[in-house]
Amino acid sequence: MRTRRPVFPSAPALLAGLALVALLLLPACSDRGPHSLNDVTYWRVKLSHGEGIDEIVAQGSAAVPLLNTLLADSNEYVVQHAAMAVQQIGASAAGTVPAMVNALIRYPGQPYVTQALKAMKGDAVEHLVPFLSDGDAEVQKQAIEALNGIGPAAEPAVEPLLRIVEDTSASTEIRRLALVTLGSIGERAVSAIPRINEVALKEDALRQSAAMAMKRLKWAKRVREKGGDR
Repeated sequence: MRTRRPVFPSAPALLAGLALVALLLLPACSDRGPHSLNDVTYWRVKLSHGEGIDEIVAQGSAAVPLLNTLLADSNEYVVQHAAMAVQQIGASAAGTVPAMVNALIRYPGQPYVTQALKAMKGDAVEHLVPFLSDGDAEVQKQAIEALNGIGPAAEPAVEPLLRIVEDTSASTEIRRLALVTLGSIGERAVSAIPRINEVALKEDALRQSAAMAMKRLKWAKRVREKGGDR
């Protein structure tokens, strides 16, 4: 008499098959949920391909430690996309400003980092001002350029910028950039006019930049006196 083969697989075989399916599906399922912000390698790979920005943004200020690490990465694409996340998070990511300034030193003029700093406006200023006293000229330069992009909200930087303008040991380039930035602050830097004028009278190399800064500040002063807007 012939033995009939069972229609259904045995229990052990069925369980083994289900386990295999589960193992195959596990990576896909885990990738759908929120990933740990501590897994720097995971996020580095994601950002290097322009992915994962929305997930990081959704974490808000909790993502700042991760973003600080990613902004220090040797891959400029990772830095670029980390800066894009910072820009979207906004003010609550102001703790990344020092890391962004350092990123600009490695990648001068990196547009996404610059835009992120500008987007935070006044929230970035308190973090940028201490860099104006840094002994490294490149650090100073990047901080000044960031403040220049921020404009009127950079008012707390007026006095440190004036000290740079008056510092005869600083490079002409840095001092000119400080003058341009004072001009961009506008009405809120009007009090700097007398000190800028003194520098212009003493130093030919700075005269043109000083004149342009004073022109912008005097215009802002006239607008204020007429009750208009900047």
